[in-house]
Amino acid sequence: MLAFLAAWIGGHLLVLQRLAPLLRATDRLSAGDLSIRTGVPYGKGEFSQLAFAFDQMAKSLEQRESERKQAGTALRKSEDEAKRLAQENAIMAEIGRIISSTLNIQEVYERFAEEAQKLIPFDRININLISYERSTCTAAYSAGKTASGRQPGDVFPLAGSGTEEVMKTRSGILFGPETRREVADRFPGLLAAFEAGDRSMMTVPLISKDKVIGGLYFGIAKSKAYTDRDLKLAENIGVQIAGAIANAQLFMDHEQAEKEKRTLEEQLLQSQKMEAVGRLAGGIAHDFNNLLTIIKGYSQLSLIELKTDNPLKGNIHEIEKASDRATDLTRQLLAFSRRQVMEFKVVDLAAILENLEKMLRRVIGEDIELIIETHDALGKVKVDPGQIEQVLLNLAVNAKDAMPDGGSLIIEVANAELDEEYARKHTELKPGPYVALSVSDTGCGMTPEVREQVFEPFFTTKE
Repeated sequence: MLAFLAAWIGGHLLVLQRLAPLLRATDRLSAGDLSIRTGVPYGKGEFSQLAFAFDQMAKSLEQRESERKQAGTALRKSEDEAKRLAQENAIMAEIGRIISSTLNIQEVYERFAEEAQKLIPFDRININLISYERSTCTAAYSAGKTASGRQPGDVFPLAGSGTEEVMKTRSGILFGPETRREVADRFPGLLAAFEAGDRSMMTVPLISKDKVIGGLYFGIAKSKAYTDRDLKLAENIGVQIAGAIANAQLFMDHEQAEKEKRTLEEQLLQSQKMEAVGRLAGGIAHDFNNLLTIIKGYSQLSLIELKTDNPLKGNIHEIEKASDRATDLTRQLLAFSRRQVMEFKVVDLAAILENLEKMLRRVIGEDIELIIETHDALGKVKVDPGQIEQVLLNLAVNAKDAMPDGGSLIIEVANAELDEEYARKHTELKPGPYVALSVSDTGCGMTPEVREQVFEPFFTTKE
């Protein structure tokens, strides 16, 4: 009996000993530890099979939990991605609205930069426009921290710049240099950005009508800050900005064309007016000149016939001088009407000024300083010397009237080269070399109303 009891107790203890790992694993599993395993060697016995079944169940539960967590993570990522895409689309739509709301390109730049920073962080942003003729770039816009030579209006070489690279490849670039040598070797045009502190750089092309017109640059001090995703966003922004620049350029071209059209119309009207006045003045001057010829002829005959001591001789002499002055006036009127043949000569304006200087000083008086500036190698001009002298004397008289308390009268002659653009605005001129004669003074100047009429025939402010 005792032997049977001992055998039973021993067997019971053996069963409990073999069940212990399974019981411990069950407790751990119920506590949420899905990675628990029994640790019992697998075999053919019932306990081994039970341990194997438990381990398989725990493994399956662990795998399902892992899949559930992965699915949750993927769902959160998907939700975050959806939110990010919605935000990006909203900002891109706002940039589009800004561009379509105004043709003021500077206003577009300012407002777009504010929106762009919500998508792409930057310490500095630049818009650089390409001049293919000069192989240069012009900084059209800049915001954020400053970089030498990259402020609005600054011009820098296209060669070696990030803009040149995107012009060639027609795609954006990411550049994260760590040393100055790295920048100098690859993109020397970005040295200014590196020295300003940028360690992550991104440039995308601005393409309009299938032509790269410039580059959009983003820079930030943080290393490796930009990703391919940022590059894609920047390229999308660049597409919109290029469109805005093209629209603004079309508008400016239209405005310039309208302005030039109005200028040409005004010039044509003025030309027609001057032609009509010239014909009138020429007719009057011609008839008046005939009368003066008679007056002068009779005065000269009278002077010949009168004795020296005749009191009338002085009066008739004054009549003769007055007729001479009137003849000069009619000559000017005929020149204005193109009926008087002008005596053109090839002259040196500096020499004319030198000969006229004494007379000019007498005209303006001692209270006004006369400054005459000439330049070496001054070109010769073909003019009527008498007309030039008369113009200068008239301007000197006007300057004197404008400076009752004294001042300075400056007359300068210098060589000048007139280009196509200047000639287009002044249709009576052709591009090429000229000599510029300029007259200025320190007087009170003219009112806007007087300036509007200053070239009208016979207009004067003198009473």
